[in-house]
Parts: sequence; C-alpha cells; structure tokens
Amino acid sequence: MPARKNYSKERTATTPAVIERVQALISDIPGQSLRKLASIVGVSEPTMRRIAEDLRYKSYTLKIRQMFSKAANASAPILPTAQI
Repeated sequence: MPARKNYSKERTATTPAVIERVQALISDIPGQSLRKLASIVGVSEPTMRRIAEDLRYKSYTLKIRQMFSKAANASAPILPTAQI
C-alpha cells in the first residue's frame, strides 16, 4: 500500500522577510496600530496579530484623560440617579 500524500500548503505571509519588515516598522513607529501595520505590509489583520504575538509586541493606545482637582470635582453637577 503506497504512503499517503502530504498536501501541506506553504505559509507565504509569515516568511522571515515579512517578519523582519514588521519588526523594522514597529521599531520606527512603535505606537502604530496593528490594523494599520497589516495594511502597510499587505497581510491580513489576524496574520499581523499572530506575527506581533510571536514578536511579543503589545499594541496599545495611550489615552489622555482630564484630571479633576478637588475644587472642580466638588463643583461638578450631581446627576440624578435612576429610581427603580
């Protein structure tokens, strides 16, 4: 009985050249979103997330929020609470 044929598809998106390019882009623009990086490199978003996970890269957005002083917090209007 002949051995079974192995039809494994070669991965084309996660080649070393693509991974090097992603590493270079991340080091150039560290705050760039993974979605934007995926469109620049030309791979799908899940593939980009997989590559970023392999590189141990955490994508996050710095959120800037307004800090209230005690005086501003005290003068803020009191919102009515819902009555059930």
